[in-house]
Amino acid sequence: MVVTSPKTEHYAGGESRVVPLFPELRPHLEEAFERATPGAEFVLTKCRDIDKNLRTHLLRIIRKVGLSPWPKLFQNLRSTRETELAEDFPLHVVCAWIGNS
Repeated sequence: MVVTSPKTEHYAGGESRVVPLFPELRPHLEEAFERATPGAEFVLTKCRDIDKNLRTHLLRIIRKVGLSPWPKLFQNLRSTRETELAEDFPLHVVCAWIGNS
């Protein structure tokens, strides 16, 4: 999966990075693919609307399942995944995937 990075695009090679699709995601992406309209370019279309606030939507989901939202939702999710990946892969590789220097 190619992740574009407008924040670092002015650095050589910083316009994007390649992140592998991890096995845990495969069944969810396959299900989304099966539900997608035939010929659709994207399977997760709600996330592509610039008028949608992903944080607000995530807060609704968290509350709906009876949990309390934690501070820095996306930063903490990213940090947790980095820690998980570092258990199985070299840290410099994980940092490249996550986008840390």
